[in-house]
Amino acid sequence: MNFSSAAKVLLWYARYRSFVVALIAALVLVGPPRAVLSTPSGTVPLVMSSWCWNAHCGAPFSSAKKTAAAAHGSTVSVGLGFVPRHVRVAIAGRQVAVVTRGRIVSWAAARGGGVTVHATGPHGWVTYVGRLKVS
Repeated sequence: MNFSSAAKVLLWYARYRSFVVALIAALVLVGPPRAVLSTPSGTVPLVMSSWCWNAHCGAPFSSAKKTAAAAHGSTVSVGLGFVPRHVRVAIAGRQVAVVTRGRIVSWAAARGGGVTVHATGPHGWVTYVGRLKVS
């Protein structure tokens, strides 16, 4: 990019900055609330894999970058940003039995791998993904 191209980009940004900020804010507000995966050793954010919420849908291409660690038999929980109507959790592709209390979904750590949490709520559904290491 040469100097004149950079200047054009800066002028465009200056002119449309408030519109861009409003658009980003609207997109953030449209999507479902965030969720976290918690174990006795810490908390990591879950990544949204796909969702339909308030009549808007999205499928961002991203993967979980952080791994939660848990001892075998310890409690693993997911803190949702809403009270789910239905939740399905799978570890390494195999469904696990969960207990749901309000916004918290929990289970006993028995195996590690990719975590998939599919939850339906008052405004739609969302699938979160994460990683869990069990030792």
